[in-house]
Amino acid sequence: MPYYVTIPFKVTRLFTRVPVVALVDGDAHGLDIVSVYKFGSVALRHEANKLTTPRVECIGIWASELAS
Repeated sequence: MPYYVTIPFKVTRLFTRVPVVALVDGDAHGLDIVSVYKFGSVALRHEANKLTTPRVECIGIWASELAS
């Protein structure tokens, strides 16, 4: 059974011109989340070729950058 969270990422592999952007926190935890989507996790490294999205780009935003 597929992981339903990864289905949109699998679909984006079919469309090579669609940009994949991750909006995450600009700290180390946000970068860790993006690296799991881009490269895969250690626990699922045997499935990395099916679950990762190498084209994902990171947009890291700090809370201080948001308008008050």
